[in-house]
Amino acid sequence: MTADSVAPRAASNLPLRHKPDTVVKTKDGAVFDLVATYNRLLAEDQELSMPVAAIEALIELLSHLTTSTVFETVEIVKAQIAHLKSSVPNPIPPTAGAELFTRTLLSSLRQETKDDDGDDDAAGPTRIASSTKMSFEDMRQYLVRNSRGFAAQAKAARAVIADVGARYVTGGSTVLTTGGSRCVKQLLLRAADRRIQLHGSPDFRVIYVMDGSSDSEIAVKALREHNVPVATVDVASAAHAMRLGKVNRVFVGAEAVCQRGGVLSRMGTYQLALLANEHKADFYVVTETHKFAMVLPLDQNDVTRLGVKQKILEFKRSEDETTPAPDLDADENPWRADYTPPEFVKAFITEQGTKTPASILEFVLRIYAP
Repeated sequence: MTADSVAPRAASNLPLRHKPDTVVKTKDGAVFDLVATYNRLLAEDQELSMPVAAIEALIELLSHLTTSTVFETVEIVKAQIAHLKSSVPNPIPPTAGAELFTRTLLSSLRQETKDDDGDDDAAGPTRIASSTKMSFEDMRQYLVRNSRGFAAQAKAARAVIADVGARYVTGGSTVLTTGGSRCVKQLLLRAADRRIQLHGSPDFRVIYVMDGSSDSEIAVKALREHNVPVATVDVASAAHAMRLGKVNRVFVGAEAVCQRGGVLSRMGTYQLALLANEHKADFYVVTETHKFAMVLPLDQNDVTRLGVKQKILEFKRSEDETTPAPDLDADENPWRADYTPPEFVKAFITEQGTKTPASILEFVLRIYAP
């Protein structure tokens, strides 16, 4: 007997699992465009965060799928997410939402459900992915319903955050904020209502650093309509205003919270954190937990490494001045992002309570653990 005679033969007659076509079509035959759906959702609802927009876009994708196996579904979803991440100026927030959606999808596929006959003790649990009583179409609809419930919970998080964070705004204090964070705006409005209930008026002041966005103007208008005294300053005046106004606390939003407790947010957040540290003012990040992501930047150099499309430094010589400035790249961020290290953050105010930077890693691992 030779070695060749006992060697395993190639199983050429076994069926191979081919990757499915990742193009998804709607009922009318049109190609479903996840990126266009994501952008449309953001344009239609100004209160929608980027992670939730990604989740809702993926739910729409799931509703159009005609796949008949778990493998096909997962492969198409993964391919579509990769396309979304490569097609947006700032992929980090939608990536956080997409990863949560994927975790929800996979956990639902593994989830144990009770037998349909209602006799829990007699039959015991059966896995949804292998249940003989649930067709794949039934399972897909089940996933769509569950995912929609998750998106609704994510949207409702801001109201809970406002209740948690309102107590950090005390009577006679001066707080500083910037940008158009919906969470921060709702927190300050809730704090105003709370102070009115307790003392008859919103007895705190807000210094708003205007970053040029329409979001900032909307927030200032809403606060003043609640009789909150608001002073607006430009970015160059932030340090002077912080000292002059005797700022006690700084509240900012986030685009993503990194696993070590750092923050990726609009450009200027980092310098406010530095100023707050210098002026001994507490620096709070107000955000939903669906923005917590498994990313690990170390400094400002890592912002573009993580996929954010932006050009901050462009060194020129005198001969370069004759070259006309290029138009903003269509793929580049309309606003830019920076990174705030965890040592500058006092705490994160979330719908699941107040968390220190040191506790973020454990929390993120619980979310994304297999």
